[in-house]
Amino acid sequence: MAKRRWNGESGTYRFALRIFGPAQLRPHDAVTPVTEADEARETQLHETLERVQRPDGSSYVVTKR
Repeated sequence: MAKRRWNGESGTYRFALRIFGPAQLRPHDAVTPVTEADEARETQLHETLERVQRPDGSSYVVTKR
């Protein structure tokens, strides 16, 4: 049997999305200084992920192709 890919349509995912909203990058403020590791992680996320918006206005994050 072929392995099923998860497509984000599970009830748990939809429930969590209503509570937490779409995935976001970690915010930084004056209290938490930005380290080189944080900058590298953020750069990697921006290079590998993109935010997609559905026609209804909701958004989600997917891997860039």
